Amino acid sequence: MLKKARILVVFAAFLAAACVPETETFLSDPGAQPLDARLVGTWYWLDRDGREVSIITVRRGRDKRFDVIWVVMKPDRSRVVDNPPVHFVRYKGHTTRLGKATFINLTLIDRKDWKDGTPRNFIMRYRIGKRGLRIALMKDDVFKKAVKERRLAGVFRKNDVVITAKREALIAFLRKTGFDKSFGKPSEPMRRLRPTGS
Repeated sequence: MLKKARILVVFAAFLAAACVPETETFLSDPGAQPLDARLVGTWYWLDRDGREVSIITVRRGRDKRFDVIWVVMKPDRSRVVDNPPVHFVRYKGHTTRLGKATFINLTLIDRKDWKDGTPRNFIMRYRIGKRGLRIALMKDDVFKKAVKERRLAGVFRKNDVVITAKREALIAFLRKTGFDKSFGKPSEPMRRLRPTGS
């Protein structure tokens, strides 16, 4: 299991590398629910020794979705060829509220991050509080087990799982399993970057 701080730092890389479950559907269609305006802005996280930095910028797009840019910087890896110092990923995203729980549905938009020419979709849970933005990834082991036991429709692609269940079935599974058990521990909070003087 990843520690909370590590979850945040490697999140963008994980989504690009398919180390978390992918989905063929979202919890809602773009535009079906209002976008959560609280997400708009730039968020950052810096580890205690300053070796790794994560920055997320969220802005409203023109297609009822957010434009999301996630950057992970590791300055001390500037000379490591196979692990570059900056990892840059772009998404389209829209939010879904199920009761009091909030989720963001994400699609990788750069073809270099796709597999077999197919767009890749992910769902994460998020919370915004006084300390900032916290995120949680879908639990890989929970969804792999559910697919193997045929409690949730899905397919395996090598070691990765893709959830093929219809929206209603996916939501029913999440509610029955419980959001806290379906998603991992929330990350360390990301702070909102505010303009100088604000």
